[in-house]
Amino acid sequence: MSLTDPLTNVGNRRLLDESLPKEISRAVRTGYKFCLAMADIDHFKRVNDSHGHEAGDKVLAAFGDLLRRQTRPTDIVTRFGGEEFVVMMPHTALEQALVVAERMRTELAGTLIAPLTAPVTASFGVAELLANEKGDALLHRADQALYKAKQSGRDRVVAG
Repeated sequence: MSLTDPLTNVGNRRLLDESLPKEISRAVRTGYKFCLAMADIDHFKRVNDSHGHEAGDKVLAAFGDLLRRQTRPTDIVTRFGGEEFVVMMPHTALEQALVVAERMRTELAGTLIAPLTAPVTASFGVAELLANEKGDALLHRADQALYKAKQSGRDRVVAG
């Protein structure tokens, strides 16, 4: 099976499930920092409801492209599901990962994706791997940070 999401051309959930344990193992073995960012397009349902699913697909594809362009070749960008994406950042401390997430958030907020008449925004939750932490716990902390970003007004980056 392919490891690429056909709509967004980023990795799919299967790639995430295969890569996350490997990246965590590598971080533990080498002692390097490892961060994970979870991103969710704000008010995505409104895009589909107002402009149709074709427009929604264009937004998803554009966001996937933006994430790929704003990350290093060693980072792994995947579509988690729906309008949620995960970016794995090996050799990256939390402070650096927050800068990367903020850069992605800012670029999206300043980009007009046709046929929309206003830019869309995204919220980000970022977490750094803790000692003895498994992938599901790291994902959960990033998801909780994303939830806090949504609850505190959206279009922001929150550390978890």
